[in-house]
Amino acid sequence: MSLPIPSPDPADIRRRRTLVLSLVAGALVIALIVIAAVIWTSRDADAEPGAVAVTATIDGAPAGVEPAAPTDAQAAALADLGAPGYLALHPFAVDAASVSAVSGELVLELTLPAEVPPGAFVTFARYAPEIDAWEPVTTTLATDAVTVTTRAMVQGGSASGGGVGGIRSASLSAPTVAGGLWTAVIGGIDSAVQGVEGALSDAGAAVISMADGVGDWWADASADWSADFALGSQWVMRASRELYGTAADVPECAPDAEGAVPWITDTVISDNNMIAGLGLEGGNAAVLLCAGPDPADPALLQVRAAANRAYGFSVVFPAGLEPRTAGMDALDISTSALIDAGYAVIASGGDLLVNPGRFILPTQTYSVTVDEATVRASQAQTETGRVIEYALPTFPQALLSGVLGVALAELDPEDFFGGALGVFFLARDCDFAQWEAGTPWPELLGAVSTCLETLDSDALQKAAEEVARGAASGEGVAGEVAEEVAEAASGEAADRAAAFVSGGAEKARKVIARLGWLTWFSISQTATDYIADAGTEEISDLPAWFVNATLAAEPPARWEDVEGTWCGITYPSCTPIVLGTTVTEWGTSTITFEAELGECFAGIGADDPGSGANIVYCPAGAPTPAEVPGAEPGMPPTDDNVDFDRVFIYQGYGTAAWFREQDIAAVRG
Repeated sequence: MSLPIPSPDPADIRRRRTLVLSLVAGALVIALIVIAAVIWTSRDADAEPGAVAVTATIDGAPAGVEPAAPTDAQAAALADLGAPGYLALHPFAVDAASVSAVSGELVLELTLPAEVPPGAFVTFARYAPEIDAWEPVTTTLATDAVTVTTRAMVQGGSASGGGVGGIRSASLSAPTVAGGLWTAVIGGIDSAVQGVEGALSDAGAAVISMADGVGDWWADASADWSADFALGSQWVMRASRELYGTAADVPECAPDAEGAVPWITDTVISDNNMIAGLGLEGGNAAVLLCAGPDPADPALLQVRAAANRAYGFSVVFPAGLEPRTAGMDALDISTSALIDAGYAVIASGGDLLVNPGRFILPTQTYSVTVDEATVRASQAQTETGRVIEYALPTFPQALLSGVLGVALAELDPEDFFGGALGVFFLARDCDFAQWEAGTPWPELLGAVSTCLETLDSDALQKAAEEVARGAASGEGVAGEVAEEVAEAASGEAADRAAAFVSGGAEKARKVIARLGWLTWFSISQTATDYIADAGTEEISDLPAWFVNATLAAEPPARWEDVEGTWCGITYPSCTPIVLGTTVTEWGTSTITFEAELGECFAGIGADDPGSGANIVYCPAGAPTPAEVPGAEPGMPPTDDNVDFDRVFIYQGYGTAAWFREQDIAAVRG
């Protein structure tokens, strides 16, 4: 089957992002406060409304369909699917007489006047009074206007938003329901939805536009419609309440001046701004990066990365490098604990493709800190300067990360927990790995539609209960978090999980319904971004986005090397030296660094109660400082030998050298 997904023109992608930024910054704000703007947009009063038709059969026998005026609650729910602009068919119902007279399978068919353009989808939806929400249902689009009862949702055609090869017929197969309110929704990227709106208007359909501030918009819209109309000839165009983000803010780090991180001489940050497809111009790179000292601890290197696309990127550390801290800025400790636990519960040891702990979600910022010892050990193992890299995701990862990212942006924190569980179920129960950028849109969207049907509120509720139990016991909080912070986070996580669980199956079903709409509206945008990147640039063994660090020469010795067991010659005994505070049979002992003495290091050992001593550590080859006293003024310490590491522990005169336990035999000669 040939690929109907063309690579969008890079200039179009650039212009689209510019438009998104402009709308969010200015004009869109106005739309958020408009009160029920209703405008007549029919373009051709002489065209035939019958060009748009809705028909129904039950077990193959024709059934009547008729427009149905929604209640205020139903209208408000249809106006708030949690998505950018979309078209919604005037709600309708299957004729009650038909439903009562025949039992079996209900098939609804919608025939549109022109092809559904690329970037758009169409799905039937049914109003669920139990949760006061419209739920998308399994839908297929056929190329030959013949009813298709398999579960699928499709778009086709070319990237320009017009042309041939599109799809004109959509049909739904579902178990018979006794009545019920139905609609059809057409959504996707703005240009595609506007193209469908134009085709409907040109065919004579009345398309009523509305903005936010629903109020009595349905009554206002109905006033502009004729009282007697053919179903399919009247639609609502939902003005964009907001656009899903595709552009991220450039992250900021502390200035990376020379010596800012003492063990690093230079950092190299990938700059793909001029690589076609992977970043068209300054600020449009797919991953925006910065590096510098950690503001909380300048001895650590901080790297921050923002995903500047409608999909996310995997975070990859080189072998042997375990970060000190790592995670998305938008997820606090509590939420991270919940999501990590939910992933573990649903994955059961498997790979769900998108693990938020090692993934940047769309438009989000991911921050990492690493320490000197870990980076040096990793670079010695890998023989590279790599600190971190951000890999272009696979197509399945792109789709799932797009949905999870939109869920993070659109759902309340409590509901995002449930939404994340839903995405993990999708990843587990559907074979996402079989899909690639070359998968035909009808096949891809049909599979997603079928996959959404597998989401089960009972399974979601059970998983949430298991995570809630884990959160209550403190499991799932990152080990490197300080104990008191971990305790507070686990308490918040437990409360948040319990709040979701307390909503029962009804709460889970509401989240699933919302997640269904978010999935559909994110996929077109995600795929457009991904294909533009993956289709115009070959990714080689050099990752497109990475940070390398050139390390300063490692000092021959440091204060920390004083730790170990030291033995004497004149005083033939051994004693351990442990930095920090240790408990002894007499109380506590604290050893801290004070200053450098030439090539040696001086510290203080303070015992509680009330005693202490000077400690000077000299590596092999370093001359003994004059400050270290001998048996009497002007005399060197007893047993001193500069060919070996040694330690001097003293309170006054009479100092002797101590040597490493493993060196003592060689010192004795």
